[in-house]
Amino acid sequence: MKKLITLYKDSFSGLSRDIWLLTLVTLINRSGTMVVPFIAIYLTEELNFSYIQTGIVMSFFGVGSVVGSYIGGRLTDTIGHYRTMFWSLLLGGLALLNLLFINTFEMWCFGVFLVTAIGDCFRPASMAAVGFYSKKENRTRSLGLVRLAVNLGFGVGPAFGGILAASFGYDWLFIIDGVTCMLSAFMFLAILKDKHRPQKVDKNSLILDADINENYESNEPSSPYKDNWFLAFVFFCFLNSIVFMQFMGTLPVYYKEGLNFSDAEIGMLLAMNGLIIALIEMPLIFVLEKRENILTMIAAGIFLTGMCYELLTWTSWAGIAVISMLCLTFGEIINFPFAASFSLSRATEKNRGAYMGLYGLSFSVGHIVAPILGMKVVEVYGYDTLWHGLGILALISMSGVLFVQKGMTKVGKT
Repeated sequence: MKKLITLYKDSFSGLSRDIWLLTLVTLINRSGTMVVPFIAIYLTEELNFSYIQTGIVMSFFGVGSVVGSYIGGRLTDTIGHYRTMFWSLLLGGLALLNLLFINTFEMWCFGVFLVTAIGDCFRPASMAAVGFYSKKENRTRSLGLVRLAVNLGFGVGPAFGGILAASFGYDWLFIIDGVTCMLSAFMFLAILKDKHRPQKVDKNSLILDADINENYESNEPSSPYKDNWFLAFVFFCFLNSIVFMQFMGTLPVYYKEGLNFSDAEIGMLLAMNGLIIALIEMPLIFVLEKRENILTMIAAGIFLTGMCYELLTWTSWAGIAVISMLCLTFGEIINFPFAASFSLSRATEKNRGAYMGLYGLSFSVGHIVAPILGMKVVEVYGYDTLWHGLGILALISMSGVLFVQKGMTKVGKT
């Protein structure tokens, strides 16, 4: 027990004050995140949208995310991560409140696009900020700490949101989500100062972690769009995002229709994901980051994500949803922090926004494809076909990441 406590303590040690402040702002913002997991249910049950209409609306999260990730990356490299994050939070809150006043299919498409386009400017900016505020030896843990805030907030949000929706209706989800987003913007302004520093970067000096890029090529391109191995990595991340993003679309609907879960039960199940990640991700990263190859860990995480859906075809027993969610949770833990850290490791201080924006695009584009594909497959072929297909797609993505690992290692040795 003493060793476990020491391990937990060590996993949080050595991180900068600014990283902790950024984490606090992220926690407050994400604690209000309770709308998204229930939007598909809201559209189908409250507004009587068809599966296809719902899938199209949900895909606009991805369309907006593509735009937001690109613009956020560009803004980060021009006006800086600080101002990009502040305006994303403030305007994103207003966009969320706007969803209260729309009820047509076309306006929902536009409203969802607006929310995500503004909100996802925050993602590349915050990842670049981690690179700015952290040391390269603890970058993965710094990213993990910010993710801890995201997942702890996501653990609180859906649990509270499910109870709120069941007791008072869906409108309160939009109100609280929008208000907390704006509150986090002003807290960000109050506690985290804009410590701008001149970007004097030697063209030949790149941020490459020895533990991440060992045996890999060291002369990386100046642009992510010229970095062929990174482009391949991003493509396989995109395939994985199609698998993972069902978590925000078809999976909650399946819980409702296939397993007859209540809104409160769905909220608690989704909350379990965030709370487990918040509890164990940091110490697990601390143990794994020095012992395992980073791309191997990413591949293992993708495999577990695929297993989450494959398990749902085995039985209609309600308990399988818990086991499935545990697979998804551990898949996240050993995939996403390392994937973000790998992406940061390929960048220079000058182009972090571009690299993290392109990495973010893999999920944004996946979010366009995933809801439409998922809902269409469910409507025509049923849930089991979708779950099997996602398992196959996860295997392709996993194999691709391992191919990138092998190829980079081979190039590094030649």
